[in-house]
Amino acid sequence: MKTVLKPLFAQWGAKDVAVYLESTKTPKGYQDAFNAAFNVEAMSQVTPAWDNAASNEEKLEKDYYPEMDCLLSRRLRGLG
Repeated sequence: MKTVLKPLFAQWGAKDVAVYLESTKTPKGYQDAFNAAFNVEAMSQVTPAWDNAASNEEKLEKDYYPEMDCLLSRRLRGLG
């Protein structure tokens, strides 16, 4: 996951990828500022911090979603 996130953080000028990777915070849902009909609950409760005791499903989710976010951002910008 680090190999995917480091360039992604650099691309957007974000700092402290190491701090993010150790975070135990869970995602929040999206709250639309103009129309509550577009609000969405968080789709995952997986934290970025790696946990060797986690289930295989949770480990896969930790690896899968950041990479998919990177691929999606490339696709949306017409690079992929």
